[in-house]
Amino acid sequence: MDWAEETNAKNNTDRTKLEVELKTYTHNMIKESVRMAHRDLGLYYRSVGEYSTALKHFAKMREFCTTSQQILDMCLSVLEVLLEQRHYSHIPNYVFKADAALEASQNAAAGSGNGTGGAIGSSGVPTPSVTTGKKKTSVERQQIQSKLDLATAISSLGQGNYEKAAQYFTRVGPAKDLGEWIGT
Repeated sequence: MDWAEETNAKNNTDRTKLEVELKTYTHNMIKESVRMAHRDLGLYYRSVGEYSTALKHFAKMREFCTTSQQILDMCLSVLEVLLEQRHYSHIPNYVFKADAALEASQNAAAGSGNGTGGAIGSSGVPTPSVTTGKKKTSVERQQIQSKLDLATAISSLGQGNYEKAAQYFTRVGPAKDLGEWIGT
């Protein structure tokens, strides 16, 4: 058996396993597991170059997202595939959704006491909180915002809106903030 046949056999085995998992989770109505199964299938199809099928699975995740962080992750996955496919007209929709999810996750983090307020001590006096959570959240937000700015810039460039593209390219943070997106 040559390399191509072995690779195809392995891919078929992996796809079948992932599809069976999705059907099982869907049948059992386990929302989080269904979302993760769609994510796994999206990653699988993206890895084998079937971008339209990957996009369908990533978009299907939305139905099963229960937190703003999950919505944000879904939007970033969809944006990566849209950029790879050069579907520039769809990118602003997912950037908008990701921005809203990013803002909601920031508000949720702030409301849960991650560095924005102290806990009430046993004496009834507020105790100061540690701000490392807030700093981490700020760094993560900056990294995600850089990705969203890059996606908007590339989308604008692809649609011939050069002035808007230039504005967003100047907003993109340092290359280290882009992570895997650096080759996009």
